[in-house]
Amino acid sequence: MLEEIIRAGVVMPAPEPEPAFPPVVPPENKELWNYMGSPLLLDAVEDKAVSQIEAEVVMEIASYRRSVNYTALAVGISPERVIELYQNGIIKLRRWLNK
Repeated sequence: MLEEIIRAGVVMPAPEPEPAFPPVVPPENKELWNYMGSPLLLDAVEDKAVSQIEAEVVMEIASYRRSVNYTALAVGISPERVIELYQNGIIKLRRWLNK
């Protein structure tokens, strides 16, 4: 599903119902990102096709179908930055998938 979304373009999927607040990440897991649950994104980060934060934003929005505001809270950045990272991340991932 994630690969299909990446190939389709930068349109943000409609958010699904989500919790009111992101779960609290234990301090010892601060460097473990949600994207690590996706082999595709893990490979892309290891190949330096996208940054960790871009992979995290793509995972939250494209895979988990989180809203921009929820993703901003979860990742700790502004909603404007979330949109920018999502759009850039999808473009980079499309290039990486098509190489």
